Amino acid sequence: MIRHCIALVVCVLSLSQVFGGLPTSWPHERSDISPDPEITWATLPNGLRYALRPNAEPPGRISLRFLVHVGSLYEQLNSNTGGPIFSLAPRVMTGGDTRFGVPNYSILYSRTLEELREWVEPAFRHGPIEVSIVGDVDFQTATEAISNTIGALPTREECDHREADLVAIPRADKNTSVSSIDAKLGQVGDAYYWPVHEIEDMRKERRFGLFFLGEGVVEDRLHKRVREEFGAAYSVTTHFISIDEFPHQNFFTTYTDVEPTRANEISKLIPEEITAMRREGITKDEFERTKQPFLARRKVHLRTNRYWGYTVLRDAQQRDDRLASARDRASDSEAIEHAEIQALLERYFDLTTVFKFQTVRQKYPANQ
Repeated sequence: MIRHCIALVVCVLSLSQVFGGLPTSWPHERSDISPDPEITWATLPNGLRYALRPNAEPPGRISLRFLVHVGSLYEQLNSNTGGPIFSLAPRVMTGGDTRFGVPNYSILYSRTLEELREWVEPAFRHGPIEVSIVGDVDFQTATEAISNTIGALPTREECDHREADLVAIPRADKNTSVSSIDAKLGQVGDAYYWPVHEIEDMRKERRFGLFFLGEGVVEDRLHKRVREEFGAAYSVTTHFISIDEFPHQNFFTTYTDVEPTRANEISKLIPEEITAMRREGITKDEFERTKQPFLARRKVHLRTNRYWGYTVLRDAQQRDDRLASARDRASDSEAIEHAEIQALLERYFDLTTVFKFQTVRQKYPANQ
């Protein structure tokens, strides 16, 4: 049985010190859910708020975590060579759907705190709640803890089992989408987005294991080629991205930063190497070099509370396939074969369906 919760030492700068007029109370003071009685909540004279909870395991050790937000979302995007790509690409990939990507500055700042409250308050007051507990705790203790807190709330609404929205992916433009960035930035960004849909032909865990291994194989090849041509200072990242709420809105991405004078070279090298992987195939060595670390990481996942709590039990009542996925995770991952990765490359990394994005430096970048 767990005797103490994970060490918690949180320091939060009072919002009143940053945004005048916002409430300075703790969230639980405005909620009907009682906080952990063992936590001490207080505020220093300078406005620094903190929460302390004693924890004797492991002994003689404390954990400190400081979260500092420096600059706005737009400042962070504008200081990143790929900022306009990261904010624009999701919307382009959904045919201009404004639910995706980063909104225009004026639109975002026209929203009010009252609108936010009207949107989220009903869910917190009477919306359905699914609770999952993972960790070194016995069933009786966990049941009592939930019964005396969340379980003591008034009856909640039934869960709305709506079908996921279908987002149509438009035909990719043959031309590259170009966005401007500050000329003070030393590099520019180059990105490729491949749509992935119609993937309901295999069990979820095996399917996503295949895609995640596939991203590793592609990144390994591209990373090696880019460093051979451009030097060790350059790297390529490849990711498979999926959105649970939009099951057909999945894609592979490849991104790299490069000196402006070599941007045209990288924009030729990536497609050429993708073509070579599809036509000539990946080697057995490339496959194994990527698969073994991939399997090791997935074994580590099985020993973490984050995997079981966030991935498996996050919404297990609505998505019971997550339980089957966890059961089959090891065997499904081990069973992935070289030929399957090659087939994935040939099916999805099609240069006629890819969305291309680049950034260029300008003295006065346009508003994105």
